[in-house]
Amino acid sequence: MHDRSEGNLSAQGAARPVGAEVEITLVVPVYDEEENIVSFVEEVKATLDIPYQIVVVFDRDEDTTLRKRGAVQAIDPTVAFVKNTGGTGVINAFRTGFNVAQTRYVVPIMADLSDTPSTIADMHRKRAGPGNLHRTISGVSA
Repeated sequence: MHDRSEGNLSAQGAARPVGAEVEITLVVPVYDEEENIVSFVEEVKATLDIPYQIVVVFDRDEDTTLRKRGAVQAIDPTVAFVKNTGGTGVINAFRTGFNVAQTRYVVPIMADLSDTPSTIADMHRKRAGPGNLHRTISGVSA
């Protein structure tokens, strides 16, 4: 979980403004995740009990993930699909997503559920608890 309390990145190419009630943005880089994206959004919606927004970042207009845009937005109409503006690849997708995010906390997460959405709620609770979690990568405190 990335804490952006010490400054906000510019929101280049933001799909829409994020309301103040949203606490966490999930940045999801995708590359042909047509088979995974619906399950991912369903799992996030079923698991997270904190206000969030999902930002799906894709490299190219032909990405098969986009075929499921309607199904995804039927489950959660707040999901934003954003084209990667920093070049191709997962690192640039994360950069684009972080730039679009307008929340204090930003969590990079993969659409194939190799990262578990339940970990996000755990990290969110720990951030204010004893020891004040500053950085967590793949569920391991650092």
